[in-house]
Amino acid sequence: LKLRLMIDKFRGKFVEESLDNIRDLEESLFLLEGDTKNREIIERIFRAMHSLKGGGAMFGFNDLSEFTHHLETVFDWVRTGKLEVSKDLITLTFESVDEIKIIIVEDEVVSNDELKYIISKDKKFKVIGQVYDGINALQLIKDEEPDVVFIDINIPGISGVELAEEIKSILPDTTLIFLTAYDSYAIKAFELKIYDYILKPYDEKRIVESLNCALSTVISRSENNFSEIFAS
Repeated sequence: LKLRLMIDKFRGKFVEESLDNIRDLEESLFLLEGDTKNREIIERIFRAMHSLKGGGAMFGFNDLSEFTHHLETVFDWVRTGKLEVSKDLITLTFESVDEIKIIIVEDEVVSNDELKYIISKDKKFKVIGQVYDGINALQLIKDEEPDVVFIDINIPGISGVELAEEIKSILPDTTLIFLTAYDSYAIKAFELKIYDYILKPYDEKRIVESLNCALSTVISRSENNFSEIFAS
């Protein structure tokens, strides 16, 4: 029991230090934008990635460890002169260290707020918008380009299905999750390649499960983007 408590304490300390590392990363990336050859800034970024990778592996945050390993490799190439700092590299790194951006499209205010409350318990995720109709949702999604969108199928303006079709046409990599009180839309969700389909009333455990799976998808997408940088 004492060992378990000790491990939990160290895990908590790692999480605190990781948030500090991420803040330092964001500051360093801002500085790197204005001085792409600065060796000290590049070393700071590399060390932060290395710390996140090692601690993630030690305390069981495997997704974090695996992904920061890719970032560490990229900035090792930069510091050894194998890769130049580019705008695309800085943009991708910014997106990678940021929270997973989420928009909720749900016309029932209480349900919308309930979903935001559940999502916001996990600091990896950030609700950047709550919308109550399809028309305003589409404009916000175009402007913000979120990683994940929760869509109630029965919303005013344009339906959730129509909204999903529009999003797929302009932002095909966005992860979409349907919300509905009915299971009759399951086939349509499959046809649209909707990532998940959550029935109401909301079950917190089910939402957390869907979020964590979506996180893996977003990480994989970022890894593919970095692979394109490797290839070039």
